[in-house]
Amino acid sequence: MGFSQTIKKIPHVIAFQLRKLGYPIAHALNGFGFDSIRCRQATGKRMNWRNPEGITQKLLWLNRYWQPQVKIDCTDKYKVKGYLEECGLNELIVPLLGVWATPDEIDFDKLPKQFVLKTNHGCGTNIICTDKDSLDIEATKAQLRSWLAIDYGKKYNERHYSKIKRCIIAEVLLHTGEFPVDYKIHCFNGEPYCFLFYPKHTDKTCERISFSLDWQRRYYIKGEEKYQYDIPCPKNLEKMLDYARILSKPFPYVRVDFYESNGKLFLGEFTFTPFSNVMDYIYKPEVCKEMGEKLVLPPKKGE
Repeated sequence: MGFSQTIKKIPHVIAFQLRKLGYPIAHALNGFGFDSIRCRQATGKRMNWRNPEGITQKLLWLNRYWQPQVKIDCTDKYKVKGYLEECGLNELIVPLLGVWATPDEIDFDKLPKQFVLKTNHGCGTNIICTDKDSLDIEATKAQLRSWLAIDYGKKYNERHYSKIKRCIIAEVLLHTGEFPVDYKIHCFNGEPYCFLFYPKHTDKTCERISFSLDWQRRYYIKGEEKYQYDIPCPKNLEKMLDYARILSKPFPYVRVDFYESNGKLFLGEFTFTPFSNVMDYIYKPEVCKEMGEKLVLPPKKGE
């Protein structure tokens, strides 16, 4: 059996572990080989860097060859607030309580009873404090210090994360009970394509369902048929789509994530490399093909 056939038969769980081991592998293969292996495993096709086809290949190409400053700034959970201001969409900004270079600079006495601490350069690096009196401050500092030491871009071979100047921010806690509803909109060249919605997302459970722009179930995701929920159409549907068009205008591809809290919309984040660029793991082949056709690649910039 040849090398390409062997890669193609790597089980999904092993491929996921390969992604988790991104530090040494990406360094050893200089990124190209690492991404080529993942592309082959997910799509069954050889990565075509010169003329990429399909959404996975095109996202991998953007990750390698399109790195303008606006993409880096919008990934940065601190600087993205400035981009929202530039777009005239201050109402989407989650209020900022403070920004610090290191955990030792944080004056916890000046923070409210409830807040969120996060680093600005990664994913999932959040500490939600619902009661400051019960917060273990030293453990919190240690956790933040550990997160700041991680080069998230190298870990998952997502290059724009490595270019962010790392810091810690504190924001207002938007919820006091249930988490705010999270709506994710895939956008191509400034136009929304579909919604991604998580009816249930915990450490042990991740259920994903897809909706059209008029909030009809689309079953774009592999295995989605087993999730049958009656999810009401969001009251702010049209407003979200209008916001997404404005915010996604400079980008060939971006997923714009919104939170809805007490009837008010906030920007969650911009995601340029969903599922670490390998969309074929999640979406059905015909959907990946259509997404790829909608994504028009720009000239190379800021490699």
